[in-house]
Amino acid sequence: MKRRTYIYLIIIVACLIYSVSDYFAAMRQSYNMYVEGEYYFKYEATIVNQHTNDDWWATPEAQNTDYSDPKNMLLRTTNETVYAVHPHDGVCTVFYGDKVIEDFPVNVLKFADGDAEYFKGSKTYTYDEYIAQLRAIIKAKDEKHRLSSKAMYAFEHYKFFMIGFVCIDAVFGFSLILLYRAELYDRFNLLMFFTALYGIFFDVISTFLMWS
Repeated sequence: MKRRTYIYLIIIVACLIYSVSDYFAAMRQSYNMYVEGEYYFKYEATIVNQHTNDDWWATPEAQNTDYSDPKNMLLRTTNETVYAVHPHDGVCTVFYGDKVIEDFPVNVLKFADGDAEYFKGSKTYTYDEYIAQLRAIIKAKDEKHRLSSKAMYAFEHYKFFMIGFVCIDAVFGFSLILLYRAELYDRFNLLMFFTALYGIFFDVISTFLMWS
């Protein structure tokens, strides 16, 4: 009987360790995918344009431009806020509302202090900086559009499952202590079995949800 109890106990502890370590592994995986370029932040920028004076608007170039094209429209405005990613060869991809504009010139974009280096890729966030930046965006109102994918912060959803799992295991643990002290060994072993089974079931389901 004791051998079976020890087996159940090992399973319960192993499930707890796995659950916590899986959470931190998911955080690390998110960061690795950021470093590899699969995940990225969209950096806020302001358009700075010199072609906004009345004389320029009277030129043939201005009058013959198709302003139904959002790219042309943005290139002839100033102080509009956009979100930029993927710079290359002097151009980048710009997000403006629900529009995605390719090959937008970088030289008309002004970034907040420090953001330009991260946008250009000359600097990358450390692991701790990445997690802090990610959590700041998640907590801010209407800022999640700055993330390339919701999968970047999937581990934050898993945290609530993990906390719930630990709390329920704590309740099971307290119940097991009471049963053992009352010398109700049959019920004690039955609850040990269900606690171990619950741990295995939880880890299988949560791992599937986390990594799918």
